[in-house]
Amino acid sequence: MTTDARLAGMRKRMLVAGAAAVVFAAAGAGCSDDDETSAGSAADTTDLATADLALSWQDAVTLAQDSFDGELASIELDEGHEGLVYTIELVSADEEYETVIGADDDERVIAEETERIDDDDRAEKAAETVAVDDVAELDEAMRTALAEYDGQVVEWKLEGTSRGPQYQFDIRADGDTEDVEVSVDAISGDLIGRHD
Repeated sequence: MTTDARLAGMRKRMLVAGAAAVVFAAAGAGCSDDDETSAGSAADTTDLATADLALSWQDAVTLAQDSFDGELASIELDEGHEGLVYTIELVSADEEYETVIGADDDERVIAEETERIDDDDRAEKAAETVAVDDVAELDEAMRTALAEYDGQVVEWKLEGTSRGPQYQFDIRADGDTEDVEVSVDAISGDLIGRHD
């Protein structure tokens, strides 16, 4: 699911709840001057392997944890109407929190939402967290992914799974409009595989 689709879902739920801040963010997102589509060419997309970001992913997680006391379940970086954004999911014993933070601005929280965790999902959510201090360096994992499939990194994600934390890189070869997902073990830094 793209960040734009996730944002739309979050905005809809937050509007129903009366979150005035999201009304402002949604109005701003609809006023984009560019004609970029989610399946744009590689030339229209920022290569995240070389992007110079004002906010590191670790600092984005810390910023999210300043708003919600929880463990990291996932963090994703991609490009949407708001520019480059991190989508972060944190979980606590009984709630999950999702926030979208601008990667080009160290204080810009675009949207946030907190939901109760169903009793049935509680154990699974707790088991699928990421210990930030234990993961392999992002740059190292990205090099491993690019050695498997060369192109531009158009999106990346670090998430906890039942098999441990994994990096997932969406890579688009020059001239292509479709992405290939390459997964890397976030602890060992070893290649897991590629999904065409």
